[in-house]
Amino acid sequence: MLNKKIKMQKSIETKQVADVVFEANKYKSQVYLKSGESKFNLKSLMGVFALKMEPNMEVLIETDGEDEQDALSQMVTIFE
Repeated sequence: MLNKKIKMQKSIETKQVADVVFEANKYKSQVYLKSGESKFNLKSLMGVFALKMEPNMEVLIETDGEDEQDALSQMVTIFE
């Protein structure tokens, strides 16, 4: 399991949510985003919609699986 804490540089618009889910689903690893006590599955549209992402918000991206490093790198690129 890998994780990285980041500060989001931009908010994710509604039209971009599908792109986030599409990218996360390219990987076999589990891909989550944690904010406070909440954990959101980035492979789920409902999971991404449930998170109110705003600029300067600190989050933890967590990946677990055989391609976790690649998945983590891609998610960091999307959110930073």
